[in-house]
Amino acid sequence: MAKPHYHLLSGISLIGFSFIAFLPQLPLTHLNVGLLAAFVCIGVVFIAEAITQSLGNFSLLKEIGRNRATLVKFFIVTSVAGLLLDGIVNFSAKLWIYPYWDLGFYALIFIPGFAGYSLAIIESYVLVKVVLDKLKIGLQSVNYQLPYESWFFAVLGTIGIATIFLQTYTLYIDFSSQSNPYFVSDAWINVNVDLFRITITDVFIYIFGLVALFESIDFFRTGTSVLHALFVGYRGHVYAMLLGSFTTLLLMELQNVSGQLWVYTNWPYGTVLGFPLLGLIMWPLHYWAFIGLYRAIAPQQSVVVLSGDSIK
Repeated sequence: MAKPHYHLLSGISLIGFSFIAFLPQLPLTHLNVGLLAAFVCIGVVFIAEAITQSLGNFSLLKEIGRNRATLVKFFIVTSVAGLLLDGIVNFSAKLWIYPYWDLGFYALIFIPGFAGYSLAIIESYVLVKVVLDKLKIGLQSVNYQLPYESWFFAVLGTIGIATIFLQTYTLYIDFSSQSNPYFVSDAWINVNVDLFRITITDVFIYIFGLVALFESIDFFRTGTSVLHALFVGYRGHVYAMLLGSFTTLLLMELQNVSGQLWVYTNWPYGTVLGFPLLGLIMWPLHYWAFIGLYRAIAPQQSVVVLSGDSIK
């Protein structure tokens, strides 16, 4: 594997190159817009790998590619994450659209696309957490569980399951009464925006249900979780999700200003450069959901996500 400083330089170069989307001479097509957006994800992964290898002496990429089973499991996890994210937020609620793509092209890039996107999310989270742990911000060794945690996470998991079933039914009833195509142009949205009736509240409640379920599964399978860490006084996971998500948000959303690979629609409370202000909540929340899913489905493979602390 390449040395960390090569990863770092490669990551910075890829992210910098992705911003050629702002050049007026560049024709914007479904292929080059998607490729330039992918460079941001790959760049984030390279930068994170360089720093985590140097400071934490581990590599998420190595763990994922350790054998065929771990690689296949990662693609399964990220595909499920993609189905949940786009199924709820894009196809059902139409909170964003892909104006360049049709169903065939979307299906072609779905698995590698969400694998790269999910990897950028997890790597950026791990990167910030490694740095925080190295600086000993909130680092401590806690090897116990609080008396109420077992019943708390049992109730939390039950609430998560109930919420998911209820919101799935709500989304199904709403979506089945609509005539929206899966992929629509920006112009179509502007004319037919009244057809999209699913509220953003439904989306946030659904994601809350997913996070609640994943937290419960993680706790009972591994003895730890983000909420458990908070209960015993370790805040590194929360800081890492917030800082990691806002950093990746800044890079990806700025790069998307010109290319408009995705376009936000139907978000209340205003936008800045096309980015909805409520996205500041959605980004860290969907980080939590993606990381929670990874931990819930692949606890052994994702042990690196919680490395750096001794909370058990």
